[in-house]
Amino acid sequence: MNVPDPRVGTVIQGRYKVLERTTAGSMGVVYRGERVSLKRAVAIKFLHEGYAATDDGRRRFEVEARAMSRLEHPNCVPVTDFGVDDGAPYLIMDFVKGCTLRQLLTTEWRIAPARAVAIVRQLLAGLEHAHAHGIIHRDIKPENILVTPLEGHGEHVRIVDFGLAKLRDEGSFTTGVAVGTPSYMSPEQTIGQKADERADLYACGIILYELLSGVKPFQGETPFEVMRLHRDEPPPPLDVTAAGVTISARLVAVVMKAITKAREDRYQTASEFRTALEAVDEARGKQSGGGLRVGIAAVALAALAGGGFLAWQRFGRSEPAPPPPAPEVLADRAPPPAAAKAAAAPRPAPAPDAAPVAAVPPDAAPAGPAPDPADVTRLRILATERGDVVGAIAGLEQLRKARPNEVAVHYALANLYAQTQAWASAVQSYAATVRLDDGYRGDARLIGDVVEALGSKEGHELAARLILHELGAAALPRLDEASRSTNKELRGRASRLRSELKGRQ
Repeated sequence: MNVPDPRVGTVIQGRYKVLERTTAGSMGVVYRGERVSLKRAVAIKFLHEGYAATDDGRRRFEVEARAMSRLEHPNCVPVTDFGVDDGAPYLIMDFVKGCTLRQLLTTEWRIAPARAVAIVRQLLAGLEHAHAHGIIHRDIKPENILVTPLEGHGEHVRIVDFGLAKLRDEGSFTTGVAVGTPSYMSPEQTIGQKADERADLYACGIILYELLSGVKPFQGETPFEVMRLHRDEPPPPLDVTAAGVTISARLVAVVMKAITKAREDRYQTASEFRTALEAVDEARGKQSGGGLRVGIAAVALAALAGGGFLAWQRFGRSEPAPPPPAPEVLADRAPPPAAAKAAAAPRPAPAPDAAPVAAVPPDAAPAGPAPDPADVTRLRILATERGDVVGAIAGLEQLRKARPNEVAVHYALANLYAQTQAWASAVQSYAATVRLDDGYRGDARLIGDVVEALGSKEGHELAARLILHELGAAALPRLDEASRSTNKELRGRASRLRSELKGRQ
């Protein structure tokens, strides 16, 4: 049974009518809307309430929203208005039709070199403008790049989500954490160092490598292995003669410099990187071989397959699954080796919170055949690559009913619920996880999410019970951090639990 979205049909502060929910992600939910007085189409993104729950959060949200509103460049999707409606901060952006670069890669697998160079040159032009305004994106990836066909003028590339990665990072009470999407994170980001312009340029180099080769340069079984590869291993050489298309030696050299490990050895500015691309043969349309499908028809096909684009992607659940890439997550906390097979998924749309912590007893009889581990991976991809987070949750819930003792399913569901701040459901799933596998009692992600749940209305009692009766002293370091949080409720509850746990030692 589909529950109607209460926001659809409402008018925000007398100015913007919410028409249709399109997708949800780690930061919030996106809707198609219109400016009432002008009948002009807009995209509305409601951020999760936690981003403006405190005075400091509201100040930070306003600072970042104003920064995003200063972007006035054809290769950027700027914020045109912002505010807080009933406790939820929102952003208003242009309504953009087209498809994401991820959708395009799903349709085409790889992109002809001249076209790939043209796309990345526009991407760099947008970043050059943003960096000049002091805005670092920090989560450049194909999902955040829009491609729109322009009749007679090739393709128009735009970047979305400027400033939100920084808002997400600073909104956490953790420090020294890795924030981003593992396949596109710079080596310095993987160890929690502050990202500057060169992190965005590294991500552009990774994207260019992927466009040219059809594969990401670093692939591993878990996001944390992918992050290690970015830090420690050289990328595989580009296949310069695949599919009858030759990539020039100069273009290969540009790509490899862009993804150098040490940031001082990379391109230092977007302008420098773009100038290097303009000097390659492919920038003038020169290439050998037959090439691949290019141009407006392919973009239109990708947009049709994805149902269009309203500043963020909109995907139909009936659409066939793409080839399974390495799963993408917001890698803010790394699980221990025992948890590596159940790597985290991004945050979906909020789901109804369950009241009790109803963990499955370890000796419960299985209710059906064990799920294929690939099923969990495909559902994570459904949430990340396809934007259908609700469908991913539904699929994982079906797997949990079929096999209640499968720890990977409980853990993946907990990650999804926690990332949308559906805290009671998250804690319930984490409780099942630790009771099924003791190895998760020390899991950094699990502990961090359960401690963060202490600051919520719905999940704080369940979280306190789980910390006291299951996690114990392993939660003390995170409780120490939370006891200094600017969130009053989180600070008080964490301090009390910290005192009680220390009193037991």
